[in-house]
Formats: sequence, structure tokens, C-alpha cells
Amino acid sequence: MNLKNRLWWGLIFLGCITFFAWAPHTGFKTTTYFFLMIKYICLAMSFNLIAGYVGYISFGHVAFYGIGGYVAAILASKTGLGAYSYLCLLSGAVGAAAAGYLLGRVLLRLRGAYFAIATIACNEALRVIMFNLPEEFSGGSFGIPLPAVRNPMAAYYLMLAVTSGSVVMIYYLVRSKFGVTLKAIREDEDAAMAMGINAPKYKAWAFSLSTLMMGMAGAIDLMFIGYIYPEAAFFIEINVEMIAMTMLGGIGTILGPIIGSVILFIVADFIWARWPLSHLILLGFVLGVLVMFMRRGILGLAEDKIPALRGKIK
Repeated sequence: MNLKNRLWWGLIFLGCITFFAWAPHTGFKTTTYFFLMIKYICLAMSFNLIAGYVGYISFGHVAFYGIGGYVAAILASKTGLGAYSYLCLLSGAVGAAAAGYLLGRVLLRLRGAYFAIATIACNEALRVIMFNLPEEFSGGSFGIPLPAVRNPMAAYYLMLAVTSGSVVMIYYLVRSKFGVTLKAIREDEDAAMAMGINAPKYKAWAFSLSTLMMGMAGAIDLMFIGYIYPEAAFFIEINVEMIAMTMLGGIGTILGPIIGSVILFIVADFIWARWPLSHLILLGFVLGVLVMFMRRGILGLAEDKIPALRGKIK
């Protein structure tokens, strides 16, 4: 990408940040609406890092969203750190990243459907564990209310900063030696290892980086809502939405998760507001269409239909 194109994309990126920074004050939609949109962009970017660039589809990635939220909530409510809410949020993200690294060293030995099933099992196990832990520690099935930590507007701008930073980070990461190595593992892991690449190490670090983003999103969501409970923190539907959004836009690209998240969120919200029980049907329909007709998503379709774009969509 030449300097002129970089400047154009940089201006577009700054324009998007400016729009979202100003959006809650327009009265067009609520702050919650834009917060959820930004949050799903962050979650889709996180999923895309491990699925699109490493080739490992995690159906239980939402587990680390829950870990981030619960680590922050427990620290804020049980250790006297509630007055230092930002430290709790950071600890939640670090806790999710540490869990991602440790679990990744084990789970990433599996491939394909076996890895996907194992991640689902981890998510469900964590959900059941949080349900059954003593209420004095984790709130049990009732969860942990934290009205003192709740600050929706601060959480909104923090989520915007984290999401923007994640986009920039992944942009440079996939163009670095680390990113090229991840792509080599995605294309042929056995061949990459035969060339001397330490695939387990690179996969574990990529997984940890991805779960760091998930944990940060979960912790910030706690600040926005001021309450956390197992069913919401480890809700498998969040994972399905992440997958659908990433695939809709174009998996393995920078723009794909952003485009897919915005489009699917707007459409799903429109349907949910009018037909509350039909939005899950939309998700199933979108996934079905993507698998059958648009395996490379919107960006892949654009690349196929417009020859000038081939090789330029990253």
C-alpha cells in the first residue's frame, strides 16, 4: 500500500472514530446501541485473529469474555479495589489473556472440529463452575451487582479506544514477521513446522492476544452495565454472532469483521425490535447463506466481481 492510500485509509479511520465519539450525543440512537455495535466489532476482531489468521475456529471464545468480566467483578467487589475500577478492568483483560495462554497451550494441540468442540466444553464448564461457586465469592447464579463501578459514558469511550487500538494493532501485526508466520501456520501447519517454525508457541501467543481483547471487552461491559452473572457472561449466542459477523464481512481480513459487525448488528437490531423471537432465525439464515454461497464474505464477493480489487483487500 503506497503512501497516498495509507493517508486515505487513515483519514477514513479517523472519520469513523470521530463519528462514534460524537454519535451518543446526536439523539439518533441511544448510547447503548452504539456501545453494543463497537463491542461487537471488538469481539469480531478478536475472533478473526485466531480464526482468520491462524485457522482455528473457536466456538467457545466467549469464555474469555466471561473470564475478563468476572475477574474484574471479583476484584472490585471482594478485594477493596472497587475504587480503582480501571485497575480492575485491566486485571480482567490480563486474567483472560493468561487463561488464554495456558488453555491455548493445551487446546491448540487439537485441530478442526476437535478444537471447536473443546472450546465449547471449556465455556460450558466455566459457566457451570460460576453458577456453583459460593455466592460469597462469585455471586453464584445471582451474579455480582456493582453499581459503584457502573459508568456507561466512560465505558463507551473506553470501548471505543480499545476497539480502535485493536484495529491498529492487528493491522500492523498481520504485516509483521509474526503475522506472516501465523498465515504460514494457517495455510499448512505441518509444512510450517517442517521449515523450523515453532507453531505451538506462535499459536499460543496469538490465542493469548485474541483472548486479551475478549477479556477487555468483557471487563468494560461490566463497567457499562454494573452487573454480571453467568448466563450473560458465558452466553454462547455471543459466540455465534461473532462468527456470523466475521464470516459476513470476510474472514482473514482487517475490514471484514468491521463491515460484517456493523451490517449484521443493524439488521439484527431492526428485526429484534419488531419480531423479538426472529433474530435467531436471521443468524441461522446468514450462516447458511455464507457457508453455501459466500464463503469469503462480502469482501471476497467484491474481489470476485471486481477484478481491480483482487489482491488488494487485506
